[in-house]
This record gives sequence, structure tokens and C-alpha cells, in this order.
Amino acid sequence: MNIKNNILIKLSLVSCLIFCGFWLIAQNDLFIYKNGSIIFQGSTENIDQVKIEDNKTKISIYDTSGKTLYSEALTQIDSITLIEKPIADVLDVVFNEDGSATDISPMKNNIEAVGTKTYYNDIYNRYVSTFDNTWAGKTSSYYKINYANNQAFKDALADGHTLEAVVMANYESPIANGEAKFFASHERGGTGLMVCKTNNGMNETNELTFLPNVSSGNSTWRWGTSGIVPQPREYYHIIGVWNKEEAKVYIYINGELKNTVDTEGNFIFPVNGSDWFAIGCDAGPTAQLGWSGDVVIARIYDKPLKDTEVKLLWNDIEKLQKKPVADILDVVFKTDGTAEDISPMKNVITTNNSGALSTYYSNTYKRFVAKFGNTWAGATSGFYRIDYANNEAFKEALKDGHTLEAVVMADFEPPISNGEAKFFSSHETGGTGLMVCKTDRGLNGKNELSFLPHVGGDWKFVTSGIAPQPQIYYHIIGTWNKEEGKARIYINGELKNTIEAVGEFKFPKDNSNWFAIGCDAGPTAQLGWSGDVVLARIYDNPLTPHDVAVLWDEVKKLQENAVVDMVSDIDFISGIAVKIGATYNISGTGFTEDDKVIFTSVTDASNIQTLNCTLNGENGIYITIPEGFQSGQYRMMLLRGENRQDLGLTKLQIVTKMPQPAQIIAHRGYWDTEGSAQNSLTAIRKAQELNLYGSELDIWLTTDGHLVLNHDATLNGVTIQNSTYEQVKDLTLSNGEKIAQLSDCLTLIKESESPTKLIIEIKTHSTAERNMAAAKAAVEAVAESRMQNKVEYIAFDLDICKKIVSLDASAKVSYLAGGIAPETLHTYGISGLDYHIQEFRDNPQWIKQAKDRGMSVNVWTVNSIGDIAEMTNAGVQFVTTDKPLDALKVKQYYENNQ
Repeated sequence: MNIKNNILIKLSLVSCLIFCGFWLIAQNDLFIYKNGSIIFQGSTENIDQVKIEDNKTKISIYDTSGKTLYSEALTQIDSITLIEKPIADVLDVVFNEDGSATDISPMKNNIEAVGTKTYYNDIYNRYVSTFDNTWAGKTSSYYKINYANNQAFKDALADGHTLEAVVMANYESPIANGEAKFFASHERGGTGLMVCKTNNGMNETNELTFLPNVSSGNSTWRWGTSGIVPQPREYYHIIGVWNKEEAKVYIYINGELKNTVDTEGNFIFPVNGSDWFAIGCDAGPTAQLGWSGDVVIARIYDKPLKDTEVKLLWNDIEKLQKKPVADILDVVFKTDGTAEDISPMKNVITTNNSGALSTYYSNTYKRFVAKFGNTWAGATSGFYRIDYANNEAFKEALKDGHTLEAVVMADFEPPISNGEAKFFSSHETGGTGLMVCKTDRGLNGKNELSFLPHVGGDWKFVTSGIAPQPQIYYHIIGTWNKEEGKARIYINGELKNTIEAVGEFKFPKDNSNWFAIGCDAGPTAQLGWSGDVVLARIYDNPLTPHDVAVLWDEVKKLQENAVVDMVSDIDFISGIAVKIGATYNISGTGFTEDDKVIFTSVTDASNIQTLNCTLNGENGIYITIPEGFQSGQYRMMLLRGENRQDLGLTKLQIVTKMPQPAQIIAHRGYWDTEGSAQNSLTAIRKAQELNLYGSELDIWLTTDGHLVLNHDATLNGVTIQNSTYEQVKDLTLSNGEKIAQLSDCLTLIKESESPTKLIIEIKTHSTAERNMAAAKAAVEAVAESRMQNKVEYIAFDLDICKKIVSLDASAKVSYLAGGIAPETLHTYGISGLDYHIQEFRDNPQWIKQAKDRGMSVNVWTVNSIGDIAEMTNAGVQFVTTDKPLDALKVKQYYENNQ
């Protein structure tokens, strides 16, 4: 049997047994009932067949792919109903681009627009009218539908009717206690949808309400209140039904029946002059009781709709509002600093944190947020890793088209550094990711939020033209549609760029098949992010503009209802050593004298201590560490009366004796500041201004015996060790300086009263002979300047270190490469270890062994405050860093607390 369009069929259980199957072609919804309740509902757009199977004992419903949507024994159902979506036959308003409106119902009512404006809403795929009237007050914009002389309109209202609307309220909390009307025709009679006063509310609140006047006498308002207070910037689907035959009033919110009111009598119309419908206010003699917010749809039905018809209308709205599911990866950050994937794939997420990563609870986003303190576009010491090397389903999802989504905030001191800073990516000669690009790739020649998939044999830079501003949150979505051959980027819901992206997806190299949050993947974590990541998601499919609009709408609502923090500019040192009875400082703006801080252990939830605070001038607070406080990681929560604010995660190491502060060496000079550059004379001067222990530099030997500064073997395409000084002397650094010679640096320290030393790294040259020549030239240059007391040497090549010792037995020389115990180095006359941080984590005993032999211990290149504190606690004497100001902060703390 075929079911035709626009019919209603109810099949009893007996009727069902007669048929072996039937096909659905109507564009409506199918309902299955048992004991008066709906046990299955499905759109016929998604249903291919309904079959009676197993010798006519079972009913099964299939979609077009053959998937079973529902299957049950016939004894467990009572009836099947196919219901057509109702038509708004009295009024069906469509808003237009120019602010006008059109009635597309069969009545074709004239709609007058007064001061109205509209915008296109990507979620609802239509123009929406937005009103900025005074809430429940003065009205300057509205639509007017006059039905004074329309008897058919009046008859439709008089014998029972339904009103439908989708609205969004726009007000600043708390809501004003007044009647705000968005679709109404009231004046001593009439009907309408509104927000009521508290005295009429079901829960004595300002509630979404259906209010017809139905009476056996002159006038009785029937308050179909819902108990639902509209939240600002939230959309609601409201249906009010007056069923004259049943003598009932019903109100539905988002498809759910919220209230039923007994309502006997006849419909009472408004007084003459007020028999018109208003959208954006109430009717009356003049427009009144205004609405502030959006109206998406406004409809009137001649008949009282049934429950199933209401569900059909809500289904249409719900489909538009439905958020796409991140089916590949959906990261949720947790209170202990770890992260979990809540997508169907349940990928394992590894937390890699050596001090540059923490989480805090955001009252605005209602979730924990990851905070990264990595070097912008540089060294990375805090990140999350999602390995997909052996996950074929993950790979298949990426290669046939995908979407990446993130909400991020960049944290940097302007101007932004010109580097690739990556917050959610998997790149290494292939892959995909979200990032900030270099200026040469920017759409507008800036460091821009970008989506970067590798497709068709090349990188596809989908730049946005948007340079992230510090402390501002951005919603970023990148889509690659393989079928269309297009890649797109959306920022805060707005399409910013579309480029051609035709071809096959190229994966990263084998050792880089993992996604990083807080940096890029690569063989090791690289190109770090400094700032926050709120969410990170991957979708199997390229999302549509509608999908993007739904996701952005969710984020936008949270941002529009942002909770203002009690305290801002929060800063503290995590990982430090502290003594019982000593103080722990938290800087920030907005602390008060009655504040307290709750310390909750992330490993033992029962370990909770609420500690009093003392104001530290205008700079924050300090807290005295009490007896019994244990070493560990704690979440700190500010407590002020009933209000709370997450201050973040800290790690404290309780000690009885404070470690000695570590001295600070600026890596390649203090280059990460205005006007400076790596291995420049300015970088050395900047280090001298801070009176740092040392300013590290890198030297190469030209073919004609000049020692010049540069980290890499090449500068601007010229290989230094294969060139004469004449060929390199005019090469320019990023700050405009010419390449410096070692002799210039020696003159600089000779003429300065600053105690800052030069820490000279002799680079590993192309041959052993060139290495020895460079070492000899360096020692001779230092001796000639008579600056031996302000110079130390370092090298990755062990033979270079030995050569320097042979040339100057009093020289301080440290080995960089690691892997050799102190006792061995000591036999070579090498006076110090200068190892990567991981070497000391893997071999902590080397620190004491070196110091016992009178050797110095330096760690490189340590940029996070947590790592610097960790190494200080471990006993290292020197820290080489790109962040000397942060390092000095740690040093100052240890000096003050000896």
C-alpha cells in the first residue's frame, strides 16, 4: 500500500497484520503509539520502508541505506499515525532583507512595518527581525497586521486557534518585571504570546506565556504560563493553543507541554481600534509593552493543534538548532591539568607538562580551559598529544574531507612576533592544523589566524585576514571539502576566506602522526602557543555554513553572557619551593581584604584547605603556608562570600631549607624585546642592562679567520664558514644590525661596568680541523682583549671543549651535548655540565655529582617559570633562557626567601 501526500492514516494493530509491507512517500512524520504514548517518531524524509515481517508478527522501519530505525513485535504497539505538518492558514510571517515582512499564508494579510530592521540568520536560514524597544515599555519598531475588517481572520480566532513563534530575548540580567510582548493583540480582550509579570507566573517568575481572553461573561484572561523564564540571547520555540471544544489552553516550549489551563467560554476580541496583531510589542490603541530581541517566526493557525502536530513543528526548529557532533575528536580539559576525548573515538590524550601548561575553570565558557605558557612560535614545554599513527578510522576521516574547530586566546606582549604559532595542529611535511601564520603568508600581510591542510601536493594557506589581539577569544573553524575541492576558514561565524584545495590529503611524516594542542606536532613538539585553548574538535565531514553558524551561536551566547572575573591579571609562580610559615604570593588586580583561597589537591580531593589572604599593596595577596601543608599540585579557588573564581593550578614543594637561586644566562642574548635580535650587539646590551650572569652567543669562523655571530650555519642564504669576512660583513639581522664579530662583543663587555659575561658557544664546523681552528681563534681573541675573567665557553663537540682546556687551563668550559657523566668530563678538565633539561630529569644524581667535584651545572634552554623553578629546586646553578625577565622573577623569589 502506498501512503500519499497530505493524508492522515491510523492503522490499528489488526490492520497492520494484513500487510506485508508499505512504502512512505509523504514528507511528514510517522508516529507509533503504545498505551497512548509515542514510542517512535521519524520523518518520512529519512524512512524508506515500513515492513511487517516474521510471519506478520513484527514491524520494522528502514532508512534508505537499509539501516533499521525501529523494530518491535506487533503486540507491543497500538497504532501507527502518519501526520502532515500543519499549515499556518491565518498568518505566516516572513521577514525580508529590507526590514519589511510578507504574509505567505493563504490569507495574504497586509503587514505594515514601522521602524523595523532585519538580518540574515544562518541558523534558521531566513531573515530575522530584531527589535531594540524598551523591555515592556516604549516601542519604536514593530509590525502591524490589521484584521479589523477581516471576518475570516476573526472567525479563525473565535472558534479555537494556535499561535506559534520563535523568539530570543535581549536584556541585561536581571529581567525587568513587566509584560513584554512579542506577538500579541491585546486590549481588554484578544490573544497573544508574551512574557508575564511575576505575580501571574506559574512559579512567580517572568515566564513565557500564552494569553487568550476567553470568557462566559465580559472578559477573563487565561494565563497559560510556562514556568520558563527566557534567558538572554537564548532562542525559544513557543506554541499557544486554545481548544474551544475541549475548553483548554495549552502552552508548549521547545516541543514540551508546560501547562494546561481550563478555559470555558467564548473568545473576547480586543476593543475597537486594537483589533490588530503586533509583532515586537502589543497592539492597543498605540503600540505598547515593547519587545527587545529577535523574532524568527510568527504564525497563526485556524485550528487548535494537537500534541503530535506541535512536535512536528518543533522538530523542524530543533533540526536547525541541532549542533553537529565532533565524531573524531572532542577535547575536554580537566581539573588536574589532563584532558579527555569525549568523541565516539575516545582517543587517548597524553599530557606533556614541564611547567608551561595548566587548566582553570572559566565561568564564562562553563568548562576547564587549558592555559599554555610556551614561547610564542618557539620552544614548547607544555602540550597535549593525540596519537593517530595506528588509528585507520582517524586517518580515513581526515583524508576524505574534515573540519577543525577551536576557541583560543593569544597571550603575548605587542607587537606580535613574526613566527608560526600553532595551537591545534599535526604538521610535518604534510598534515592539517589551525595556527597563526607568518606575515608573508597572510591575506593582508599580517600574522593571521589560519587553517593549513596539505592537499594536492602543497600547503593550502587558508588565511583569514584576522591578526589575533592579545587577551581576545576567537572561534575558528577550518573546513576542507574534498568533493568541492575547496578549503574555508571562518572566524566568529563569518566566512573569511575560500581557496582552491583540489587533490589528495597528505599525512605528516611517520614520526609526526599525532595532533598537538598547544603547539605543532613534528618529531618533537614545536612552534609553541602562548595563551588559552577553550576547545579543540575534529569532525569527519566538512561542515556546512549552517553547521558553523550553530557552533558559533553556542560560543557567542557564552561570550555575550560573560561572567566578569572578580580578579584579573592573575600571576603566580608554580613549582617553587616554599617553607612552612613562609608566604606564597599571587599577584592580580581586584583582590579584597576579606578574600580567601581554597587549595584543593588534584590527587587527593579530601585534601582541601581554605587559607586567609593578606593584601600585598595593590599588587595582589600573600598567603602564609600553614603547618601540615603537603607538597603537591593544587587548584586554587578564590572565595569571596558566596562567589568563587578559579585562579589556576599551582605546584608547591615544601622544603625545610630553601635552594639557592640559579643565575640567569640570556640565550643568544636578550633578543625577545623591542629593537633586539638574536646574536646581536643590542641583545648583549639588553642582557647587560638586566645585570644577568651571562649573555650566550654563537660563533663561526670565516675562511679568512674572522669570528662572527650567528646561530645557524647560514644567514640570508650565505654559508658563513665557507665565506670570507668580506662576503658576510654586510649581512643584516632582523633588527637592522649588521652581523657582529666576536671582537665587537669583547669590546662591549670591556667598556661596560655590568657584570654580565659572554658565554661563547663555538659551533660545530664542517671538519675537525675547522673546529680546532675556531676554538684556537676564540681563545686567542679573548686573551688579546684580556677579558678572560668575563668569558666562559660552551660547545656540543667534546673535542672543542678539550681543545679550549688545552689552550687555557683556567678557562671555564662546559659541555652541551649531554649523555656523559660528570666524573668523565672532570677527567678531561672540563669544568661544567650544560645539559638539556631532560638530561637532568633522567639523571638527577648528576647535579650533586658535578657540584661535589667543583663543577658548574647549567640547564638549557628553559623558558617556562615552572621549569625554571623545578631546576632551581633540583640544585642547578645556572639557567639559560629566552625569557630572562621570567627567570629573574624566580631568582628574586628564591633570594627573598632564603
